[in-house]
Amino acid sequence: MNRLVRRRSKRIIAGVCAGLGDYFGIDPALVRLVFVLWAILGQWAVAVYILLWVLIPEEGKEEADRGTTVRDNVREVVEEVQQFGSDVGAMLRGEQTEASSQRIILLGAILVLLGLAMLANNLGLFAWFQLGRLWPLLLIIAGVVLLIRSLGRKSL
Repeated sequence: MNRLVRRRSKRIIAGVCAGLGDYFGIDPALVRLVFVLWAILGQWAVAVYILLWVLIPEEGKEEADRGTTVRDNVREVVEEVQQFGSDVGAMLRGEQTEASSQRIILLGAILVLLGLAMLANNLGLFAWFQLGRLWPLLLIIAGVVLLIRSLGRKSL
């Protein structure tokens, strides 16, 4: 049986999107894109991502009890935030490493996208867009993708 785990080998941040992609049989890049679009639209994407990071066990640690998983994952979130803060500090001091450089690029890209989305919203460019109208379409597309993939596997 396919278990939902955070995939460390395919991670960008914590492996949540890679794990969700593997679990549902879709490309993790598509899951990442959904989270990014969701975050840009000002919804709860970041909070949901962190919640999933805390609740989903890491690959190889699926057998741990729920309390241990949550405790270990909260510790990991805190360590990652501290490391990220250190990376930003190193960048500001001109002491970047390869790993910190990749994190800073990711943060820069996220900040630019969020800033552009906020600017577009403030200029009224999203006035035509209502998320309530988009969710049914996204659910239909996700359902069709899952059905096609599931039916394709059964015919093999």
